[in-house]
Amino acid sequence: MNFKESIEKAFDHINDGFRDDELAYLAVTSKIENPLRDRIAHSLHTWADTELLVHREWKDTPNDKRFDIAITDRQNAPQCLIELKAHSVPTYEAGYFVDINRDLEKLYLASQRATELYYVYFFNHIRSAARLSMDYKFSIKYWDKLNSALKKYEYSESMGQQTSKHWEKHVEEIGLARDKTKEYCIAAGKYYDMPVFIHAYLYGPFFKQELNPIVTEWRNDRRYKYEKQ
Repeated sequence: MNFKESIEKAFDHINDGFRDDELAYLAVTSKIENPLRDRIAHSLHTWADTELLVHREWKDTPNDKRFDIAITDRQNAPQCLIELKAHSVPTYEAGYFVDINRDLEKLYLASQRATELYYVYFFNHIRSAARLSMDYKFSIKYWDKLNSALKKYEYSESMGQQTSKHWEKHVEEIGLARDKTKEYCIAAGKYYDMPVFIHAYLYGPFFKQELNPIVTEWRNDRRYKYEKQ
């Protein structure tokens, strides 16, 4: 079964269910993955074959893990698993190497040989030529980190261009295939007078057997061993 076309279609129409500037407000004031997860899942539910079920927070019972989105058959066997990660500030953080590897191991354990796997990485991007004033300190969740990014990249366009470099760095470090990413720039509207964009990196499809060397290497990493202590 091929879910790629439906997932890409969901991304193409991701703004359709939001009112003007609603997505910008949600992105800036909290982590954005849940509203976007819900929109993608509902789109897939609308288009799915009646023999399939689309889940949010599906539980992989044998491993006691949950997934953002899953498409299963009526016997609850996973046909497609989608995991999302959101970074509210367009910067590279080494700690996300651990988070992504942890998610990939989770996908590996829950999937069957033919299960289509997808990973989605979001970056928020406020296009502001100036640093954010103190007025917004208590309404914008990551006000201080966004200000640091604005200061570092000086202007909005250059900040947005960094996101693909950050994702590509994760891809290279983890050993993912370089040609499996599709990039989206979602115009979320404005938060007051500030345009907000969400950069999305849709990676997939990939399969359990492709993850075997990546998961093996991760399990040999000292950070993995430290987490298991």
